Amino acid sequence: MTYKEIYIVFILNIIFSLRMLGIFMTLPVISTYGMKLTGSSELLIGIAIGIYGLTQIIFQIPFGFASDKIGRKPVIITGLLISSMGTCIAAIIENIWGLILGRALQGVSAISATILALLSDLIQNKNKTKAMMFFGLNFAITFAISIILGPIITNSIGLQGLFLTITLLTLLGIVLIIFFIPSLSQQNIKNSNHQYITINSKFIKISTQPQLIKLDCSIFFLHTILILNFMTLPQIMNVLKLLPIEQSKIYCINILIALIVSAITILYAEKTKKMKKTLITAIYVLFLSEIILLYINSNFYFLFFSILLFFIAFNIIEGILPSILNKETPNTHKGTINGFYATSQFLGTTCGGILGGYLLNIYDIQIIFSLEIIVTMIWLIIIYSLKEPTHTKLN
Repeated sequence: MTYKEIYIVFILNIIFSLRMLGIFMTLPVISTYGMKLTGSSELLIGIAIGIYGLTQIIFQIPFGFASDKIGRKPVIITGLLISSMGTCIAAIIENIWGLILGRALQGVSAISATILALLSDLIQNKNKTKAMMFFGLNFAITFAISIILGPIITNSIGLQGLFLTITLLTLLGIVLIIFFIPSLSQQNIKNSNHQYITINSKFIKISTQPQLIKLDCSIFFLHTILILNFMTLPQIMNVLKLLPIEQSKIYCINILIALIVSAITILYAEKTKKMKKTLITAIYVLFLSEIILLYINSNFYFLFFSILLFFIAFNIIEGILPSILNKETPNTHKGTINGFYATSQFLGTTCGGILGGYLLNIYDIQIIFSLEIIVTMIWLIIIYSLKEPTHTKLN
């Protein structure tokens, strides 16, 4: 990669991280601190969590289309402005409906695909795989930092203070995109559009391949379980009288260990070409963590161990799925297939939030873990028929 490309990758990664920090820092705290808001209930908290994914799904395609027509930077700037409006509303309006509206506007800012498209526009073809690898690594690190920082910041300045912090981070992202990223000529974007239209006739055949559908189902199940866990784990830790700073320490230790273990595991799976076996093993580890959470969640040490298993499994699965997806997808359809994959991910976020909120409004926490076990069993049945990636792309 040239120095200019390294610079572009670095700045876009920072912008992407600032955006993701704003999304993930709320996960460990919204189910507990959100209950203190006026008019709050478990169902409305679930809607507040899930509505982000729903608006992401709705606005992904319009934002992508707009970026093809008027340019990547204007769309990214507009999206970040909308997101900052949402977090500002969530900070100022101290009731549950302000939180729901703020989270919805965060989701309307569906710019992740546009950021990746801008990266693709500005990087040579031969260096795009390296650039995307950096984005994948950055995502994992940002997720880990967010889960650790969320409880610390919220404990210090409250949920409203957290959203004001997120607003400032979002505005910093706008400054970076305006002053530090070069604009792309519309002719280059139009050429990319023409190529997309030319290859679109094969899209349905590719997107309905069973192998790809199983991967989309997998990311849906994974993020459904992720959101369900973050709706229940903070409550369990509160019952055990763990202070927010202690909760942050638990997340920090477990995530650091999980990152190391998952990185080694994924590298081993890639080197030995045992992606399917590793994926299924990780799902079984996830299944074990849910069993422990269902039956022994009142014991601190078992809770700690189950959280560790969850993060190890989550990081392995989150890393392996896109690797398999890109091995199986033709270069001419990667953008669209990854778009469906991202939509499945956001659909899982929506489903986890709304379904979790609905169930917690009627039943206790145990029903959530029972649901996770059922979902994982269905997932295992589906994934067993997944073929080992052959490193030969589907046609």
